[in-house]
Amino acid sequence: MTDTLRAWKKGAQILRSRDCHLAPIIDSVGVPDIRFEADHFKALCESILSQQLAPKAAVAIQSRFRDLSRPFPSPAFVRRCPVARLRKVGISGQKAAYLKALAGRWAQTNWRRGWHTLDNDALVERLVEVHGIGVWTAHMFLIFALGRTDVLPVGDYGVRRGVGLLLGLSEIPASKALASLVPHWQGQESIGSWYLWRALDAKWFADHG
Repeated sequence: MTDTLRAWKKGAQILRSRDCHLAPIIDSVGVPDIRFEADHFKALCESILSQQLAPKAAVAIQSRFRDLSRPFPSPAFVRRCPVARLRKVGISGQKAAYLKALAGRWAQTNWRRGWHTLDNDALVERLVEVHGIGVWTAHMFLIFALGRTDVLPVGDYGVRRGVGLLLGLSEIPASKALASLVPHWQGQESIGSWYLWRALDAKWFADHG
């Protein structure tokens, strides 16, 4: 077991003891079983491709992009790949531009140096320098590639909706209010968010309303 996954499993236990509303979901879902993406270029490409798409559509686009150069298109491949070829596999012109911006920035080693030493805010600021990477994409990268446990993706609709359902709120909370609603998640915000995503996928709230 990796140290990152071990930290997530420990974090789940901490959350279970802190949050009586989340505890039944943790018991139902079980221990985190995430495979963190070690290929950081791949992780960011797939996050870009999944922007504003339903999960099924995102998986299809990611698969077609991957088929362009197995096992996965390299930064150099993306830099030289004609936009028309990217468009042919269903990637929008806008997202093709985003991928090329990322591939271009990837060649700048100073941009990628020291990521693990930066705190969340500083790393998000570094990532969003790339055209096409916004705060949501950066948060997904910190969670699913770097495995950080303390990221609250305030711009994620699913997390906002999940917190609203968890607390029995009449409306989906605003992004700016999210942290104040789950202060007891501090240090384990990524893990709490992951459990809410799993609960929504499994329609847990509908079955336990």
